[in-house]
Amino acid sequence: MGMPIVPGRTRKSMPRALRALLWSALAIVLLLLMLAAVVLLVNRRDEVPSGDARALEAIVASARPVDPADDALAGLASLGATAVEQAGPHAAARLVDAAGRDARSRRAARGERLDDALGACSARRDDCARLLAAAEPDMPAWIAREAALLAAYRQVLARRGWHEGPPPRSPMDWRPAPLSLALQGQELLLMQAFVDAGAGDATAVREALEADTRFWRGGLAGADTLLTKMVATAAVQRNLALGTLAVQRLPATAIAAAIPPAWKLPVSASERSLLGVLAWEWKLGDNFMRRTSADARGKLQARGADAPSFNSLFKPQATSNANAAMMRRIADASGAPYPQLQRSLRQLDAWIEDRTRFPYSIYNPVGRILGSIAAPAYAGYGRRLADLEARRRAVLAVLGLHAAGIAPVQVASALASSPHRNPYTGRAFGWDAAASCVRIGGIDRAEGRGCVAYVPTTASPTPTH
Repeated sequence: MGMPIVPGRTRKSMPRALRALLWSALAIVLLLLMLAAVVLLVNRRDEVPSGDARALEAIVASARPVDPADDALAGLASLGATAVEQAGPHAAARLVDAAGRDARSRRAARGERLDDALGACSARRDDCARLLAAAEPDMPAWIAREAALLAAYRQVLARRGWHEGPPPRSPMDWRPAPLSLALQGQELLLMQAFVDAGAGDATAVREALEADTRFWRGGLAGADTLLTKMVATAAVQRNLALGTLAVQRLPATAIAAAIPPAWKLPVSASERSLLGVLAWEWKLGDNFMRRTSADARGKLQARGADAPSFNSLFKPQATSNANAAMMRRIADASGAPYPQLQRSLRQLDAWIEDRTRFPYSIYNPVGRILGSIAAPAYAGYGRRLADLEARRRAVLAVLGLHAAGIAPVQVASALASSPHRNPYTGRAFGWDAAASCVRIGGIDRAEGRGCVAYVPTTASPTPTH
């Protein structure tokens, strides 16, 4: 038998449970109202422009137009048209289409061996030197086929002005300079230097590498945008990587005459600095953020929605200030002296990780979340720039070995006494006997195992000075 049902107990217990439920719901509503009141109170005002924001604004505003005749980016953008003018109408279709060639047509234009070799060098593989030497017979035909583009590229190298104009109101309105033909022009120049070195023409090799280095290092120092600076970084890296293979084709007695003077100059603080390009990126994002938030408020008001509530969650100037501080911190960390750079960048990585792990805040919550998304995208660029100096020093170390006629079995001991050292550790560069190359010991992933091939001196043609 079960427990007898008492009719009055259910009627008394139900209202008590319902009252508890109602009180709980009321407490939750009151808590939410109090939280909303706190959010509104905390977010009642936006910030004033910070010192970092004003500093970045001033950097962007300080950019000045350059003489059109000396405008490097305009020259690079017009490479196709210039090449057509020089080659004549019969070559127009082929040259204009060069920038849009797919991988198959580029491979056909270069030849299979040369395309494989340039691909290996672009990927920084250890077999770059071997494949490039094997592809030398294909170089003259490709250079002759693209002679007009090479001539146009050589003309552009004389330009020194770099200016891209102020950031537009939206990233969708930005039209970066087309640079694919420029990189193809550089490959042609470097392959011509490779051929000239095989003929013993040290002067031609030095002059080509010097003009190319000066031009792209000018881009490092003068670029307004991060894209252009990274293209210039890749171009300088390619110049060093392929150029040193060309120089090593010369006899030991010609090495000193073939080394470009610009290779002997350390990468400067202005060439390494990210501050200018990050200021441009900050301003572009700031323009877009303000335009988008204004559009959002307008749409809310048009629908009769509560625009003030949107304003409470998103503060444009506070977001701008936070982003400016982030850009400044990234630039400062990336510009630390080489011996302290790895520690500085590790601290930056930890700061960004903390910023992205818990990006929530009562004040300006939407802006804080948006800022946390952008931060990791900019953190790695300082490593790429810094590794240019590591590669430059490794190249000079290798060419010193070549000029001295050092045998492979003696390379490790010769590197130990070389004046060219790893910029981060101050130690001698490492010798990889199996790959026959000097390891750079870079801090970027691409250069962590990057190397400069050492091609021992062999019988070579008489150099031309």
